[in-house]
Amino acid sequence: MRILAVEDEALFANVLEMLIDELGYELIAIAKSSEEFLRIFASTKPDLALIDINIAGSMDGIELAEQILQSSFAVPVIFITAFHDNATFQRAKKAKPHAFLTKPIDEAALQRSIELAFENFANTGLAMTGGHKDILVRDSFFVKTDQKLIKIRAKEILYVESEDKYCQICLPEKSWLLRMTLKDIVDKLPPTDFIRIHKGVVINVNFVEDIYIKENYVVMSNKKQLPIGKNYKQVFFERLNLLN
Repeated sequence: MRILAVEDEALFANVLEMLIDELGYELIAIAKSSEEFLRIFASTKPDLALIDINIAGSMDGIELAEQILQSSFAVPVIFITAFHDNATFQRAKKAKPHAFLTKPIDEAALQRSIELAFENFANTGLAMTGGHKDILVRDSFFVKTDQKLIKIRAKEILYVESEDKYCQICLPEKSWLLRMTLKDIVDKLPPTDFIRIHKGVVINVNFVEDIYIKENYVVMSNKKQLPIGKNYKQVFFERLNLLN
C-alpha cells in the first residue's frame, strides 16, 4: 500500500515515517504544505492520505481533505491532529474523513486507523467490501495479513476459485483467501479480461496457456488446470472467438 502524508512539523514527520516503515507500508512522501501535497497526489495517485489538520499552505488539512474527497480519484483520508477542542472536531467531521489520529500516535494506533479508514471508505459507495476483513477498492483488493493490508491489483490475478464462503485469488507466485463471494469479486473485475468458465471459477484470459476442448478444461500460465462447466462452455468459446 502506498501512503502520502502531509505534516509540517519535522519531529512528528520523522516519527510518522518510522511508524509507516515499521508497519511495512510504502511512504511516497511527507509533504510540508497543502500545495506540495496536491502536486504529489496528482502525480502519484496514492492509496491512502494521512493529513495533519494544522499545516502550512493556502489550505488547512480540513480544506485539503475536502478537495481530495471531492476529486475523481478520492482515497481514504485519515486526519492527524493535536487539537482536542470540540469546534475543530466538528468542523473536521463535516469533511467526512475515514478515521482520526490524535498526536502522539504509536504503531498500533496507526494500523487500526488505516484498517478503519479503508473499511469506512468501502462503505461510502466509492468502493465495496465483502466482509469485515478483506476490502475491494476500485480495481484492487486489500487483504489483511501479518497485521497489515496487502494490495492486490486485479490485472495481476490469474484466476479466482470459490471455496464455500471464501474465494481463493491466485497470482503468479502467491494466492490469497478472501472472505468475499465470487459474485462480489466478479462484479468488480474488468469484464474485458475476466470471464466465468465454471460455477466456481473465473479466469483472466490473458493468462490462459492451453484449452482442451474435449476434456473441458483450461491450463493457466502457472500450469493450473481449471474445469470448464457445461453451462459456461458456449459463452466462453464465443468470447474467445471475439478476442481472436
